[in-house]
Amino acid sequence: MKNFRSIGLMLVFVASLLVGCTSDNVMTGSSQVENQEVVFNLFEHSISGLETRGDESGNKALADCGLFSELELALVPKGGTMESAYCIRQDDSMDGFGQMKLQVPTGTYQLVIVAANTPKPINTKNRIDIKSLTEVDFPNNQVSDMAYCYKEVTVASTGKTQTIDCVLKRAVACVTLETTDKVLDNLKSFSIDISGNCGNVFNPSTGHCLATAPINKVANVSKLAGKGLTLDIYVLLGEDDVSDVSLSTTATDTDDKEIKSTSFQNVHLVAGKRTTYKGPFFSYTNKVSVSVTEADITDSGFSKVFE
Repeated sequence: MKNFRSIGLMLVFVASLLVGCTSDNVMTGSSQVENQEVVFNLFEHSISGLETRGDESGNKALADCGLFSELELALVPKGGTMESAYCIRQDDSMDGFGQMKLQVPTGTYQLVIVAANTPKPINTKNRIDIKSLTEVDFPNNQVSDMAYCYKEVTVASTGKTQTIDCVLKRAVACVTLETTDKVLDNLKSFSIDISGNCGNVFNPSTGHCLATAPINKVANVSKLAGKGLTLDIYVLLGEDDVSDVSLSTTATDTDDKEIKSTSFQNVHLVAGKRTTYKGPFFSYTNKVSVSVTEADITDSGFSKVFE
């Protein structure tokens, strides 16, 4: 009798390990629940518009767009939490990147997919993290280029593999700083501060930042002396289109003295678009003027050139 009790306790323990969110295909711990195989095919639709116009006539498989290094998918039962979610992670070194397969019970789910261009190597401390339907965190609180899908899906019992196509949408705005002067030999650091209606934690249910928060980035300029600098900073917005963002930069020399600082108010950012500020960030000129460049297909239309 004692041996049977021990075996029973062990089976309960093993079953408990199969419940909840995991990076592998998730199976239910109950043999009485019939699972349905579901394949998620991920596509982008001209989300490369930050760089090029792209093909607006159709969708491109995510693996072919070459924009992102990792993916995370969470399938949350309707009315449930992440504790009952089915999850998969992929990185772009894996075969079949952008196609994900799960075995799940039939029912209605909330689907969250986030693709991001996070630094490599991708590990437990250096990857995106879907914490809930309203919170996705980025490594070191630094937002990277990303796209997402958020929708309700129904898994039906068909006896055959069910395929769900998911088109990702870019949620970030890009602030590009382009210097017209060269990085100085004695430049120690170049810091950028962005604040206003923006943040660094993503809310998939709204497609915007979860809360406003200041964003700080320090550029690595140690090997750029005598060269120009183009720097991309990705931010999450409180709305698709905001014009109440502040941007400031500070260049500091090896003696920790300020070389030059710049400050801009009412910076206009648009989700999925790039706004470029172009001018001398390390040196002063006799002119102080601000002008707006002509908008092109990829630009937000609110870029500025200053002297």
